[in-house]
Amino acid sequence: MAASPLSGYPRNLKVDFHKLRTNTLKRYAWHYNLPSSASSKAAELACTCAKHFSLHLEVNEQQVLHQFVDYCKATENMEDSEGRDSESGMYGSGNSNGHKGDSNGSMREDFRRKKSKPHPFPVGDKVAAKIGGEFMLTRIIKYSKRKKQYKVEDADELTEDPAKYDVQQDYVIAIPKPGEPETLGREYPRGARVLALFPGTSTFYAATVAKKIEKPRGKIFEYGLRFDDDEKDASGEVRIKKISAYEVVAPPLDV
Repeated sequence: MAASPLSGYPRNLKVDFHKLRTNTLKRYAWHYNLPSSASSKAAELACTCAKHFSLHLEVNEQQVLHQFVDYCKATENMEDSEGRDSESGMYGSGNSNGHKGDSNGSMREDFRRKKSKPHPFPVGDKVAAKIGGEFMLTRIIKYSKRKKQYKVEDADELTEDPAKYDVQQDYVIAIPKPGEPETLGREYPRGARVLALFPGTSTFYAATVAKKIEKPRGKIFEYGLRFDDDEKDASGEVRIKKISAYEVVAPPLDV
């Protein structure tokens, strides 16, 4: 379905939705089940979201601020507790010098080795993480083995203060690293279902492989993809978009 027409942007609305990125607007539209598609333009989405915001949402700023502060405190306390639990588990109750079970110095060395062990996905790697029902291009910040979840941040290079999210490890997908063909993994045949970065966004959308586009030796190849709900051509078929193989991943089984 097409987004609402540009006319009728709510007057006297202090929030300017035109300043938000397209991905942010799409997340808002998805969360509130507003009419939108992968090909919706930013201006159309801004108008749709602004109308919904002005008619349906009442924000208690004081309550929101209190909840945000409480969330930050709770998160900090959990991380501190996790760190203390890890150390007590390694060292035992110990004496005032923390040397119980450490007569040969091996316990402290074991602890340092375990702390430095690489996570399943190294910190700094870019991955596709499921956030709010959609897979977004994110960057690994850290991994919690106890919680089996990653903390990731928006990988949009234009964002000065990227948003951060906690994502269960089952909803984090490795993506190929540009310039490293060995990370491409298997090739996808025609008709295969994949997730791929939609051009101009940092969101992975469901698509079907229409063809594989070979490049000269030494060059990366591309896929011709038809994205679900994308715009159609004159014949009524969804247009094929060329997408780099480094921006295509296999979807999880439950997507």
